[in-house]
Amino acid sequence: MSKSKLILLGLGLAGGYMLFTASHASAAEYTPKAGDLIKTQTNATVFLVEDNLQRVPLSREAYVVRYGSDWSLIRTVADNQIGNYDYTGTINALSSHKTGTLVVYSLDNPEVFMLDHGFKKSLGHRTDLSGVEWIGTYEVYPSKQ
Repeated sequence: MSKSKLILLGLGLAGGYMLFTASHASAAEYTPKAGDLIKTQTNATVFLVEDNLQRVPLSREAYVVRYGSDWSLIRTVADNQIGNYDYTGTINALSSHKTGTLVVYSLDNPEVFMLDHGFKKSLGHRTDLSGVEWIGTYEVYPSKQ
């Protein structure tokens, strides 16, 4: 169950004020899982939760490539639930591919994955890599369960 916080903003003109509620999840309510997209009330940066549950910052452009403009996929969590992260590893649009793209991480072990709304789904190993893009290990896509 989420909690709501009543926020009173002073507009500074003629003593007017605006009221609105901001919903947020409490720490006990949220358990991260691979593929979650999270941010906090105090930081607009969106983080992608990887398979190993590490958080990686995701640029706005990368978000649009991977998920389109569906901003409802982002969950707002408490500040302490973002955890440790490094902005030098930010996922950008150059390290993002659209849904339906076939990718391989290693040519030595050609397991092919199909990207589906920011997730990867294994299609198994192939010898024919026609139409498959090599992306290396620097592109992060959580596994689709």
